Amino acid sequence: MPMVPSAEDEQLVREKQEQAVRCLQISGIDAWLVFVREGSDPVTTATISGAEYVVQNAAFIFTRDGRRIAVLQPIDVQNKAGVFFDEIVPCGDDVDQVVAHTLGRINPTRLAVNFSRREFCADGLTHGMYLRLMDILTAVQLQDRVISAEDIVVHLRAIKTREEIQRMRKAAEITATVAEDVMSIMKDGVTQRDMIEFFTSRASHYGASAIDASIAANPVGENDKGLRDRPLQPGDVVLSDMGAAYKHYHADLKRCWYILGDKETEAPELLARQWQVCHETLTSSLRELRTGRPGYEVHNAAWTVMEQLGFKRDQHSFGHQIGRRAHDAGPWLGDKDNIYRPATGLLQENMVVTLDPTMNRVGKTNAHSYSVGLEEMAIVKANGGELIQAPQREIYLVRLR
Repeated sequence: MPMVPSAEDEQLVREKQEQAVRCLQISGIDAWLVFVREGSDPVTTATISGAEYVVQNAAFIFTRDGRRIAVLQPIDVQNKAGVFFDEIVPCGDDVDQVVAHTLGRINPTRLAVNFSRREFCADGLTHGMYLRLMDILTAVQLQDRVISAEDIVVHLRAIKTREEIQRMRKAAEITATVAEDVMSIMKDGVTQRDMIEFFTSRASHYGASAIDASIAANPVGENDKGLRDRPLQPGDVVLSDMGAAYKHYHADLKRCWYILGDKETEAPELLARQWQVCHETLTSSLRELRTGRPGYEVHNAAWTVMEQLGFKRDQHSFGHQIGRRAHDAGPWLGDKDNIYRPATGLLQENMVVTLDPTMNRVGKTNAHSYSVGLEEMAIVKANGGELIQAPQREIYLVRLR
């Protein structure tokens, strides 16, 4: 968790700050306050300041007329948490009084703060900090002017700048390359644990700061998921769900291998058909991924294609937003009625989402199905989605040695 902003992030942070101000201007909100203390709301803090972690108490304030103010205690001033802000207001131990004075001189009619009943990414203000904030605002008679900042946070985190997309492309490239490289160790006796250890070391080799990965190795009719020490066996479909992190931005891809039997030279007919249907479903979903559409429409249209091709839809959202976290702010490609992963919001240009046509993933075992699928990342555009990088086009075939 970086406490000191990096110079290489300056342009990105300033772009996101400008994006926040534009959002205030469009929505008619006078000011947005991000009120944090040690360790709280790290993603929003990193997005607007470049520092993922503040050591003491801090307030970051943006106003509709373009002011960008950081109220910081000494150690965070020293760590340059406000280096990309126009105004730094230093304070001692009594942060609350300085925040009250600063907000009093701004005197906003509508003050947005980070709480939300439904947007998990916009709910960074802890209950204790909320109580403190109410005392602060009461002291300057602003307590009745508070509104949720969820629209600002969702906009800021979901709509990506060119630099954000470039970092995500690199994260996806590393993830896909590592998935190809792992075939060099897929030999007799190799386990899922061995594969994950390889992913971790290999991703670091290519410049990733981390990689999250899960592995499922199953014969037909099974769908166990989780780290196991069972060696890979002929007839297994190996399905990875993983993503590297590059300069704070994440990828999320699925890759699929089939372990050939002694006399096999290609995947079984059923598996090949499932793979083909997953690809056709993915292709159809790209055509649906257009600006102005609610997420649930893409979700329903994609699964409908899979059903028309003869396979049941899996019981998961077809896709999700991705960015500084594998699951990020913005409309999900999911069920319309899921209030905790809202899918009714409209897709906007330069949102980045995953597309996940996976079969027999979790839940009740289907004796006549492999656990198979792929997951790719796509950028929302006016006329349809654009994959962030080339997809896996064929199942990787592996013969254990």
